[in-house]
Amino acid sequence: MKKTVVIVLLLLCVQGLFASYSFYKCVRTTCANYHIDVDLRDMGFSGNHFLLTLNSMRNNFERVILIGYLAVGSAILKQNYLEDKNKDYEALNPSLITVRVNLPMGRNITVISTTATLKQIMDLSNGIVEPAAFMRKINMTAH
Repeated sequence: MKKTVVIVLLLLCVQGLFASYSFYKCVRTTCANYHIDVDLRDMGFSGNHFLLTLNSMRNNFERVILIGYLAVGSAILKQNYLEDKNKDYEALNPSLITVRVNLPMGRNITVISTTATLKQIMDLSNGIVEPAAFMRKINMTAH
């Protein structure tokens, strides 16, 4: 009985690790396609909240923010595809996504933090909302 419980828990953990790895890899690949370097330490889940931190040059932070959200959107679409293909697979769909961009301003670094909901990102990823309208809808703060 104990062995069965341990094996079931182990299988659930392995599936969760695969889902996380798949999600992270998709985000990383999409960002790399746009020449934005992302390390695994720059992204993570905290409950149902996903955080992605990117680095920007001085004048292109809006582009980096959009690419970050598009990368997360493509990872979510892939997760949903895998879930449809395999009914035992549980997709990672964070309800809240934060993209932080480190922006060099002189000697200091300004951090621009933006937050969007899953629905906003899916609308952007599916082409329902244009990028300019998306940027107006998300919450943006600078520190």
